[in-house]
Amino acid sequence: MGCWNKTCMISNLHIRAGERVVVFMLGARSPNYDSFCYSNSYYDPCLVPFYGKYNDYGAVEDCYGIGLEYVVEALRNQLVEMEQGSNPYHDPPAKKDTFNIEQLFELDHEGRLLVADHYSEVRYLKGFLEMSRANLTEKQIESLELHIEREGVKNLGQHVTHVQIHGEVFDYIIDNFKVEDHYYNAKNQFVRREYGFSDILGDLPEYIAKINEKLKEAEAMKKADPTDVKYALWRIRSEMVDLFPWDTANRAARFLRFDSGSESSSRFLINIKELVLSSATKLPPEQFQELLIDLLKAQWFSAFMSMARKTWYKPTGEGSQNDELRGHLTLIGAMQSVIDKQKKEYEEDEEE
Repeated sequence: MGCWNKTCMISNLHIRAGERVVVFMLGARSPNYDSFCYSNSYYDPCLVPFYGKYNDYGAVEDCYGIGLEYVVEALRNQLVEMEQGSNPYHDPPAKKDTFNIEQLFELDHEGRLLVADHYSEVRYLKGFLEMSRANLTEKQIESLELHIEREGVKNLGQHVTHVQIHGEVFDYIIDNFKVEDHYYNAKNQFVRREYGFSDILGDLPEYIAKINEKLKEAEAMKKADPTDVKYALWRIRSEMVDLFPWDTANRAARFLRFDSGSESSSRFLINIKELVLSSATKLPPEQFQELLIDLLKAQWFSAFMSMARKTWYKPTGEGSQNDELRGHLTLIGAMQSVIDKQKKEYEEDEEE
């Protein structure tokens, strides 16, 4: 089926052309790592997914999903603009006024998809060139300009790339991953309660109802005193951030705090808390619910990443034609053997 395979970030299984994928954007973090505690040690994920079909050449086609336009718009607004480079085939221009989903994948493929970084070394280097141009030789200027174009692009901003997850793998994780609540009940008994994504969706209507309640309160405040609109907006914003107490039983509310893994993952590219607040006032109810469900899926998946000790990264094997499965089957068997042994040891300890 074509000459390329994509590799699923989670399973490392090959993805063939035309297969459904889930896409997340990743922002490269500083190489000066000082901690590997979290799944975003190498890349910060933008936890607003979109969907499509793998196109057999590293990109995605027929893209869709309520998060798609939010992602494209955020990239467009923060894009580091670049002119056409010296190689017309591999240095395409990056321009905000022409940026779209096709350019997203084209620029990503060529390593020219960057978003603004206020600490960019190249930004200062370009400033130095402009201030010192009169005191530099032509050779020095040419060398510096070439460095900025070829090497400086690495530090011009924060590099952004995308990863694809096989649609069936993603769905299986969403439907089958479970987490546990540990708490003491009214009788002071220690209780373990396991729940899945369907239980989170069951709590979502209560979350939406409380948001609507706050929206009505803000609207009433604006009608009562039209001159104090700013206070009304501030009031609803502050109250919507903390709709439920920290120890709430509402599981949707807990996951919509976006505090699983690392806080930076809820702010990269799109501030997701701000997105929820702004969308509540702008989107029709059906679309707002659709957005919340996709955000919950992303956060549920992020929790899986943390608990499974998986990292957000660019998988190896991209572009390979290899669809051999024996290595995967061996790994599955090895993991199952270790897990079965540990489960047996736990059971024996409990019987003693």
